[in-house]
Amino acid sequence: MAATLAAPKPPEPKKTALKTEIVKDVRHEDPSDAQAVGSAGVAGAGQAGSGPVRLGGAGGTITLIRRVEPVYPAVMQAARLPGHVLLDAIINPDGTIGDVTVLSSTNEAFAQSAVAAVKRWRYTPLGFQGILTVNVNFTLA
Repeated sequence: MAATLAAPKPPEPKKTALKTEIVKDVRHEDPSDAQAVGSAGVAGAGQAGSGPVRLGGAGGTITLIRRVEPVYPAVMQAARLPGHVLLDAIINPDGTIGDVTVLSSTNEAFAQSAVAAVKRWRYTPLGFQGILTVNVNFTLA
């Protein structure tokens, strides 16, 4: 993410800005992009009983059509603590999010907020179940 230069700071106290950053496990992606690279062309992806297909390779493209940003937990904001959550999200054939598994998290409050937000995401229909790894970073700016 590109940093911008700020004007000299005024003498009054600076207000805290919160920033929640979603980083998907995808190569060559701009964080403001709404696309994730997937493996829609994987052999067996549409076969019944084959299970979810891990997305993130260079085999095809899926498009995020609705992103819900997680809420920075108030208790973590008050303590001025940053956080990180790593999730596996199952994308259903219709593009809705199914189960979300927390792989790692710096705090349960961050994990709950990240899971609640990601469960509301929507992708273009895949026609099969896919698994996408999502990194959610909570930072104070």
